[in-house]
Amino acid sequence: MAKYLFQKRGIYYFERRIPKDVSAHYAAPKIIKSLKTKRRANAEALSAQIAQRLDAYWASIRLESLSHMYCSTPLQEARPLIINEQASMLMSEALQLYIDLKARNRDQRFIAYAKRSVGYLVEVASDKQLHQYSRSDANNLRDMLVSRGLVVSSVKRNFEVVRAIFNVADREADLGLSNPFSNVLLLNAKEGRVRPPLSTNEVQNIQQRCFELDDEMRWLISLISDTGLRLAEACGALIEDIRVSDGIPHIRIKAHPWRTLKTSSSERVVPLVGASLWSAKRIVESR
Repeated sequence: MAKYLFQKRGIYYFERRIPKDVSAHYAAPKIIKSLKTKRRANAEALSAQIAQRLDAYWASIRLESLSHMYCSTPLQEARPLIINEQASMLMSEALQLYIDLKARNRDQRFIAYAKRSVGYLVEVASDKQLHQYSRSDANNLRDMLVSRGLVVSSVKRNFEVVRAIFNVADREADLGLSNPFSNVLLLNAKEGRVRPPLSTNEVQNIQQRCFELDDEMRWLISLISDTGLRLAEACGALIEDIRVSDGIPHIRIKAHPWRTLKTSSSERVVPLVGASLWSAKRIVESR
């Protein structure tokens, strides 16, 4: 459907000439609509949806025209299609749009979580047009998640994802919809168990065992124990990121092609002391 697209100041627009046999239903010879996106892939997807809906609508006008020829009682007069009132997309299409826009520079877990959250919704309410979802669907989703034993924090995360997907699609396609997945009461959901931190003695005992076993797995544990690094950060670091001979021994945490950072503020320099310094030296010596 790329032939129906044109750009103006970087924004894509949908443009299609109205067929002569249905032109009496319109005040202008063309339909022109801003798609409110600068991304070609998004514009093509939205253009295809609008064109498909127009083809279906025009077909209904032609069918009603034929009914006047063969029926003694004419059908209800066709009304011009107002695209903004009815244009929508399936939740599965909204999911793909969300991934296209938001998953760049994110790991596969981000995509997997989005797909899983939408999968829960489709399981309980089917894959519908966005404007067809209701508060009842949202409540049914909540009840299903609770019945499966998900705690409050997990139910909230699933709703956050579904809500974000709905909002992105609503904004990008200019649907003007109210999000039924907002402000859902999480009735009967159980609070998750709070995991207490390790005591100082427990950490010291673990570090001592790492000194005794002295292998790669224990180096990793020791590196984390005195730095507070995330496991993915420690596993994804290069030996070149570890500087034990500088004035202040440290490890530089930064993004690599094989491992992104959780947030932009996660890029930092972490001093190495105690068990973490011991493990860093052992790692550098082993190369």
